[in-house]
Amino acid sequence: MIDLEVTSLPTKMRAVFQLSRYEDLSNKAIAETLNIAEGTVKKQVKNALTILRERLAAVSTLMVFIVWEIFS
Repeated sequence: MIDLEVTSLPTKMRAVFQLSRYEDLSNKAIAETLNIAEGTVKKQVKNALTILRERLAAVSTLMVFIVWEIFS
């Protein structure tokens, strides 16, 4: 489910996030790799995490409701 949400991120944000979280690169290394500012990397990772938390929280809430309805 997380991977599905990551793939739905905007292209550049997804690239930064994947390098940060999946490849374990530092912000400096990501900035050099993508030829962007280190501050941009930090902001993109922060924005990606915010988006993912919001989307996954909504899915979690929906799943709890569905399970509740099934077992009630």
